[in-house]
Amino acid sequence: MAEIVVMPKMNLIMESGVLGRWYKTTGDMVTEGEPLCSVENEKETGDITAAAAGTLLRVWGVEGESYPVATPIALLVGIAKLLPLCCPAIIIDGCIYSLNILPLVLSSSSTA
Repeated sequence: MAEIVVMPKMNLIMESGVLGRWYKTTGDMVTEGEPLCSVENEKETGDITAAAAGTLLRVWGVEGESYPVATPIALLVGIAKLLPLCCPAIIIDGCIYSLNILPLVLSSSSTA
């Protein structure tokens, strides 16, 4: 399981939001429902929570920066295991995605 974490639409008129603060960093294990980061807009502040347990594999969103709704800001991979491979990529549902990191983290349900 992999989830692209995106800037949420917190109300009907929201077009963009400011990424407030990351509570987790790349490589952290999270549980379902655990807050990942805060998001602010002109009307409110809220948290983005993990949809499932896993590892926060990549963080693209920068604290204090504004992002349009639905912009990818992080990648959460289901319960993962570290594999010492030489190729910085991940296989999700048969597709290979470059990560440019080592060691490679693969979902336990993915196959090489």
